[in-house]
Amino acid sequence: MLFENNVVTLETIRDNELNQLQFELFAFATSHFEFLLTEMMDDFLDGLDLLEVEEDLVSLYFTVWAIFSVQIEPEETIFTQFLNQKKKNHTLRSSTLQQLEAWNHTVASFSIVKKIIDDLHIEV
Repeated sequence: MLFENNVVTLETIRDNELNQLQFELFAFATSHFEFLLTEMMDDFLDGLDLLEVEEDLVSLYFTVWAIFSVQIEPEETIFTQFLNQKKKNHTLRSSTLQQLEAWNHTVASFSIVKKIIDDLHIEV
């Protein structure tokens, strides 16, 4: 994002990198743990009568929950495996890596957006 003086802040760069990491995390989860996620989702949806759009939404939220909550190995989730891979690659800026590490032990939650203030701020 460019500002009036055409300077891009480090915060903006970090935020863009974190947004990209969200997509990479989801791709990592669905490619490396597709069978596990599909099996768990099928068990979860079994017996529920949902419209296709509802099922797609539940599937998305379920996957996000599983990424941070399901233990793949003792003390290890899909997210921690992704984080460890990123640490080994040494390709992230230290500020981006610190923020990514802060996502560990995140719990999925739902909020109602009351107002969109700007591109990076919302009122819930």
